[in-house]
Amino acid sequence: MKGPANKFFVFGVIVLLLIAIPLTLFFVKKQQDLRSNAAPSSNLSFSPSTNSVKVGDQFDVAITVDPGENIVSYVKFNILFDPQKLEAVKVVPSSSFPLTLEGPTVTSGSATVSLGIGADVTKAIQAPTQVAVVTFKALAPTDSAPSQITFDTGNTQVLSLSASDQPGENVLSNTAPADITIFTGDQISPTPTIGNPIDLTPTPTLTPTPTTLPTPTQGVSSVNVAPTCTGLTISPAASGSAPLSLTLSGSGSDSDGLITKASFDFGDGQAQDVTDGLNLSSVTPQISHTYQNTGAFNATVTFTDNGGSVSNSCTQVVTVSAAQQTTGPTAPPATDTPRPTLAATGSSATILGIAGGIMVVIVGALVIFAL
Repeated sequence: MKGPANKFFVFGVIVLLLIAIPLTLFFVKKQQDLRSNAAPSSNLSFSPSTNSVKVGDQFDVAITVDPGENIVSYVKFNILFDPQKLEAVKVVPSSSFPLTLEGPTVTSGSATVSLGIGADVTKAIQAPTQVAVVTFKALAPTDSAPSQITFDTGNTQVLSLSASDQPGENVLSNTAPADITIFTGDQISPTPTIGNPIDLTPTPTLTPTPTTLPTPTQGVSSVNVAPTCTGLTISPAASGSAPLSLTLSGSGSDSDGLITKASFDFGDGQAQDVTDGLNLSSVTPQISHTYQNTGAFNATVTFTDNGGSVSNSCTQVVTVSAAQQTTGPTAPPATDTPRPTLAATGSSATILGIAGGIMVVIVGALVIFAL
């Protein structure tokens, strides 16, 4: 009897191995695939990326995050600059990041702040968005090369809510500096050209009746060129159920002046102007709005420059549907943490795989014992 029992035991062990080993390999590979998909793709940059100012001038530089494939919930940046050339006056966080976790802290040669979206994960950043505006003062003229404002990548961090990104993983992929040229008040940059050269060669013959020579023209007064609206983006999405809270981001530029006002029309009978953080040749203002009623609304933005000219309008259609009635249990409120996390599907799959392997081993052992 021992011979058949031993055969059954060996056979049972072989069957268990044939089942457990492929299951284990499958779920390990699944977890590795999920981790390999977590690719940092967020970029930080300055706007404008180049600027020319005079000694003593104050000017604004906006910091923008492009999330790429990530879903940004937290940004901490530390910027560096030459304290002999520039002084950071203040740092104003954007309304897209309502939660200030650290700072702003301004020192000689650096400025830092940590910002988050708060407990509402629907406000996670999925499109290029302004993070903050830093006001600088020009202290001394630059030499042959512009003075640079850069990101300290060792102390700069971007976190994501994407299921393919690991908790606490820095998804920052790339940064771009800003070049600032500073000149003194007696310098002219660029050198203006006053009309066409006047030919002062005397006319060899005079007409019988002397005529008045034309007054040399000192250039032609240029007409103020209207600014240009280059885009309007809506995040997190341009559609949803009422009440629908959105962030509208406009982009505009002016080739011969400064943009002083951005006018947002939400299409539902409400409008609002933005003037803070502007007075630049290139701007990306943002504003939040909640649609209370259902329907399709044409949201627009236009820009006004310091000469009073108004740009073309950029338009996006916002679709608001009726609120859906839910009967299921109410989800627990999200905690106000620097980085809300979403459950990763890879962890659940691994737990299920291990539990399945254990159950198979137990059932096989019971069968062998019964035999």
